[in-house]
Amino acid sequence: MDILVADDNLPSRVLLGKLLSKMGYTVLMASDGKEAWEIIQESNISFIITDWIMPEMDGPELCKKIRNADLGHYVYIVILTSKEEKSEMIEGLEAGADDFIVKPYDKDELFVKIRIGERILQLEKSKEEQNRKLTDTYAAIKKDLEAAAKIQLSLLPKSDAMISGVEFDWLFMPAAFMAGDIFNYFWLVDDYIGFYLLDVAGHGIPSALLSITLSRYLSPVDNQDSPLKKFLIIPPYYEYTRPKDVVKDLNQRFQATDDGMQYFTMVYG
Repeated sequence: MDILVADDNLPSRVLLGKLLSKMGYTVLMASDGKEAWEIIQESNISFIITDWIMPEMDGPELCKKIRNADLGHYVYIVILTSKEEKSEMIEGLEAGADDFIVKPYDKDELFVKIRIGERILQLEKSKEEQNRKLTDTYAAIKKDLEAAAKIQLSLLPKSDAMISGVEFDWLFMPAAFMAGDIFNYFWLVDDYIGFYLLDVAGHGIPSALLSITLSRYLSPVDNQDSPLKKFLIIPPYYEYTRPKDVVKDLNQRFQATDDGMQYFTMVYG
């Protein structure tokens, strides 16, 4: 792990750098808060040990600068200080510091505090990775839902249509990507026009899938499987099914489901 050390005192900075190197860390050094901030902006540093009192920019100012910046990752900050007053500690924490080391510091205490910071950074990294995966998954689901919504929309009848002298038009505004609402109007036989508006209980994919199934089943095609027409052996070979018989057929086919909440209401005429 890389650690940035910011201290205006050269001997202290070099001593701490050598100690950290012996612990196995890669050390970058800055002579004050301003130089440290420039390094942070140009690198991917996630761990900083900074002195409190420095020219140009002190430790608390550097903390505020880091916390107010959008760096794309969390930076763990430890402040080195000779201040032991409670008020000073509170000031540092409010500025954005994560921990303190009081000078003169003990190397074992320093190592323990760095290890604590490493664990926290690892948790942050794990959380960021989980959030990234969730974001990617949501984007994929959203894309699929948008594609499915287009398919559902394509099943609706043409707007501004004229059937047997009757003008039809509609407005469809689903509250989500996919909805359980669907409708249609169509020519049946002779001078008869059929129409329906149905609403499947619930929201989302399950409701939309059932509405699509019902739309396909209620298609007014000229075949013996359509519940909207009855096949005849003599011309005109079809007659329309009375609405009450259509509804009776739908009840027999779709009412008996394992999921008692999966039902729909409709108007058909």
